[in-house]
Amino acid sequence: MARILFLHEIPYEFVGVMSLASYAKAAGHEVELLVYSVEGKKFWKKVEEFRPDVIGFSTMIFVHFRTLPFAQEVKKRLGVPIIIGGPYPTYEPERVIDKPFVDAIVRGEGEEALVDMLNALDEGKSWKDIPNVWTKENGEIIRNAVRPLPQEMDKFPIGDRSIYYKYRYLRDITTKTFITGRGCPFDCHFCWIQEFHKLYGGKSKPVRRFSPDYMIEEIAQVVDKYPLKRIYFNDDIFIINKKWLQEFLPKYKERIGIPFVCNVYLRLVDEDVVKLLKENGCAAVMFGIESGNERIRNEVLGKGLTEDQIYDGVALLKKYNIRTRSFNIIGSPTETIENAFETIKMNARIKVDLPWCSIYQPHPGTTATQIAIESGALPADFDVDRDMKGLSLFKNSCLQQPDIKKLVRTQKLFNIGVRQPWTIPILRKMVNWPLDSLYELLFLATFSARYMRETDMSLKQVMHTGFLQIREYWNKPFKPKA
Repeated sequence: MARILFLHEIPYEFVGVMSLASYAKAAGHEVELLVYSVEGKKFWKKVEEFRPDVIGFSTMIFVHFRTLPFAQEVKKRLGVPIIIGGPYPTYEPERVIDKPFVDAIVRGEGEEALVDMLNALDEGKSWKDIPNVWTKENGEIIRNAVRPLPQEMDKFPIGDRSIYYKYRYLRDITTKTFITGRGCPFDCHFCWIQEFHKLYGGKSKPVRRFSPDYMIEEIAQVVDKYPLKRIYFNDDIFIINKKWLQEFLPKYKERIGIPFVCNVYLRLVDEDVVKLLKENGCAAVMFGIESGNERIRNEVLGKGLTEDQIYDGVALLKKYNIRTRSFNIIGSPTETIENAFETIKMNARIKVDLPWCSIYQPHPGTTATQIAIESGALPADFDVDRDMKGLSLFKNSCLQQPDIKKLVRTQKLFNIGVRQPWTIPILRKMVNWPLDSLYELLFLATFSARYMRETDMSLKQVMHTGFLQIREYWNKPFKPKA
């Protein structure tokens, strides 16, 4: 029996780590998870007391600027093997495996690879032939291809939430996340899914779903054990399979009956789908608009959405009194100030209940990043670690293009313009004024207000979460404590 310890810096639950934990436990291994910022001075003692055989981290772009120093400190103190998985090592593997404190990375979906690695530890065998794994042996990096994606999703045991819910802060949040399937069939130009499809190269179906009965059982177990007032289905596109919805949602209403929120793609929204959602407890949906300008939305960002699909889809959601949250991006390659204000005006026109906007950040290998390079907004030798260090989705941009500072200011004022359209002419003038500290305060205030409207958190929980969000906003690096 191998002992694996997952480490997080901040308290945030990841469904993927829950699945890794349950699959490893089902294979006979011992799993623990510790959160650095919650454990405080007890953290290092608890790490040593668990006596891990291996330590696991999961990370993505931006977060990796904190995760890697964290992993380095752990390696320095304990000397045990370090495994890193998640989007960042999946799409930037050379950058991670090259670090001297990293013993192996897992690319793509990791349950089967992780159990193979833990079994190998038990048997005293090497990791050199395990699919999905890059590792080191005798100073050489060994790069294994990924295995086909698992197709029978019900073979995985229900994710282990106990590793997170021993922490009261996480346990008591009454909106909890579930994923009913994995994958997305589309190729938006700004999204890492493009690289995911290249990685697996058609080895299997990109979208795979748990059975309706599996999902009902998973949710029922959480309802029976933990506080739960609202469910968030965090599938890339919850409505991707209408037949699956028609089987799942009536069972959900009968057995669970808790209001839920989900992600939709407006191109797939029709009256049958909206009616089905509403009749079975859907309280709100989230969807990407990305840009109010058709050229930016479809040619640069590859969203594949017409204006009619946006306006008609939202009108249907409004007709059935389903609340709406939109995702938008400002500062995209070749975007102008006028393009950005088209996005504000579109969101205001459709009367989005919870508008959200981030600053465009390039992901290596995507079409939008290539457009940025070709337009001169990024250097030809674009380097994530060099060019994106210190950035965040909320604060600034690494693009060098006309009016980029004004575009960043527009993102800070986005929520005001959407909620109060009469301010748009004023905001259009304000973005010319270098009052960036004021705009950042306005952004944090409107972000907090929006967050409170969409969650059921207590004031204490909101304040704690707000503190974590501010840390994310400033993208502060990891600093080890004694």
